[in-house]
Amino acid sequence: NDMRKIAEAIPYEAAENIPFALEDLIFDFQSMSHREDSAGRVMIAAVRKSDIAEYLRLFNEQGMSPVRAGLESNALFECYRYFNSIEDENVIQLHLGSKKTIINIIINQALLYTRSIQRGTGEITGILSEEMNVPFHEAEKAMHTLMLDLTSYENNIQKDHYSSLKISKQKLKKIVTRSQEFAADLIEEIMVTLKAFHAEYHEQSYSRILISGGGAEISSMASIISRELELPVVAHPFHEDYRGGDMYLKFIPAFGALLAYISKKKPYVDFLKEEFTPAIEQSAGKMYFLAATYGILSIIVIILYITSSAVMTSSTNQKYDEILREQYKRYFKTYPKTDNPVSEAHKLLDREKKSIKNLKIFMPQDESLMDLLKELLAPFPKDADFNLKNIVINDRIIRIDGSIASSTAIDKYKEQLNENEKFDSVTMNIKSSRRDQVYFSMTIKLKIEDTSGKAN
Repeated sequence: NDMRKIAEAIPYEAAENIPFALEDLIFDFQSMSHREDSAGRVMIAAVRKSDIAEYLRLFNEQGMSPVRAGLESNALFECYRYFNSIEDENVIQLHLGSKKTIINIIINQALLYTRSIQRGTGEITGILSEEMNVPFHEAEKAMHTLMLDLTSYENNIQKDHYSSLKISKQKLKKIVTRSQEFAADLIEEIMVTLKAFHAEYHEQSYSRILISGGGAEISSMASIISRELELPVVAHPFHEDYRGGDMYLKFIPAFGALLAYISKKKPYVDFLKEEFTPAIEQSAGKMYFLAATYGILSIIVIILYITSSAVMTSSTNQKYDEILREQYKRYFKTYPKTDNPVSEAHKLLDREKKSIKNLKIFMPQDESLMDLLKELLAPFPKDADFNLKNIVINDRIIRIDGSIASSTAIDKYKEQLNENEKFDSVTMNIKSSRRDQVYFSMTIKLKIEDTSGKAN
């Protein structure tokens, strides 16, 4: 588990296990142990220097300077860690790309095994290109129109999408058959990977399989993988606001790469080293200059805050002193003597009543919170799709956030609240509206009663 000693031994291990000349490679390693007391298990990763140089050239031509080049498996894992809400689960990640399929095995929030299978769903596009005798990019467009179903040939006949592409039934059958063979081969590779992992870590049970990548857009792919591996297969979790289409499935590695870059908990493989080390000295100087600027501005703000606080405190103290002197005169009868004490007493009483009235306006009424919740909950929509996300009661203002399948039900709820005599006003803001879901925010103001008992 001593990373320094492992780093010293890595070149010797790499020379024995990597079939390329080490001087032509950039290689790095990372720990794959999931407990501090487990055996020191590492993963070595390597890439040709010529490939790194070509990637950097493309970026530099566009005025960009990359600061990190890592592994896609780490990016996928970080994306899972960011969006996952289930603790201590065993899960399989499958990223179905065009030229390769990445499989991650995650046990109790730790990435313990990864493999890049050199087979991708681009092979299905290639099959379509051959059978239709069209270029690959046109076959990609045809894939979206065809909506290929790999579960059975008959399903594709019933959907009748193939006729719009002028594909004969005979060619359609060949496309489906060859695509099914590819899917079977890919699943066999996945099973071999799981067996290799179990041989080292013993048999494991998994709660689910998370799929992403362009291959996940093939609707029947998830069903076939679920059937063969006997596990539930679901789309990889992502931002809730970006789940409208399937584009996020392709974007997951890019977002995960950013998360892996900013993650400080675990050092990941980074190929930008030696002659490819990023020139960050200048940017680091700018960073410290910016930090110093913000530091100076913070000090100025603090000085201004202290000065203004001192002025406000002095002014407040003077007002408090005046109030105290006035109260002292009032309660200790230090007013000058008068010929009509009854009239002075009435004036004093009126002043006290006025003070009490002003205080009651700002003081909350003696009303149970449970009674108030009862008034709010009684007319709640009985719609099964109603989802109450947030309710905040702040003095005499209540805010409710939620979602519902139909705007009619929430409008009816608003009308019922308006009819309630305890509420002064009810306003509603529709945040967003989709075909089957409306996100809303509702603000309710309670009525303030004056001393005479009438609504104010």
